[in-house]
Amino acid sequence: MAVLTAISAASPSTAQQQTTSQQPSAPATQAMKIDLDELETHPEKYVGKTVIVEGEVDRVLGPHLFTIDERNWKDLERELPVVVPDPFAAIVRSDTPVRVTGTVQKVPIAEIERSRGFLTDAKIKAEIETKPALVATEVTTVAPVAVSLRVRTNQPAPIGTSGTSAPITDVGQLAKSNDKSLVGRRVDVKDAPVVGVSPEGFWVRLPSGERIFVMPTSTTAVREGQTAAVQGVVLELPEGLRVKVNAGEEPIYIYADRVTAR
Repeated sequence: MAVLTAISAASPSTAQQQTTSQQPSAPATQAMKIDLDELETHPEKYVGKTVIVEGEVDRVLGPHLFTIDERNWKDLERELPVVVPDPFAAIVRSDTPVRVTGTVQKVPIAEIERSRGFLTDAKIKAEIETKPALVATEVTTVAPVAVSLRVRTNQPAPIGTSGTSAPITDVGQLAKSNDKSLVGRRVDVKDAPVVGVSPEGFWVRLPSGERIFVMPTSTTAVREGQTAAVQGVVLELPEGLRVKVNAGEEPIYIYADRVTAR
């Protein structure tokens, strides 16, 4: 699924379609639909304009950054970076078809890195440094579920979705997951055992050995050996974060907006 929403939002089940909106105080700029290949090739022609493109999520690079490319084939020349502004998180899965509405603009590389964009690929980093990106205001999936969420990026107030899915409260369900099917699910776990603290966050490990990484949205004082109550959302684990925290085959992590340790 792909979601552009504050991380306090619940996610839909596969049988649901849900919409969250925050109405602008003035009429929005009319968006023009253009071919993704055109935008990838000539992004400078559309700087400052609101556009709609369709493609497939290629790589998830962080809670606020992913790339899209043409569906069903690999364009070796370029992937289009899509930036999701704070406080909203991009709840996306790689290889998922999406429709993105947003403004084409230059985004400073330092801003992306501050927002936990893991730019380990020199090619992607160079493209963001030299070419405009698409700053999203709406992301809509077409498979495996239909989700459409709209936000006002100039009003950073968390909003929730209208979905009814209950949050995941069993840390074992998360730690034992071997695929990305839980991406987008809200999390509310208690007494999670903390191990392996790092600058990016910390690991939660079960007695049986399974684990899941937790990355707080802000610096949190958590120590190994404590237990933690964690609230957040499940996201796909970016490759850059996987390297930084020495992850194995874990497909997901928790992007936490609230962590209480004791």
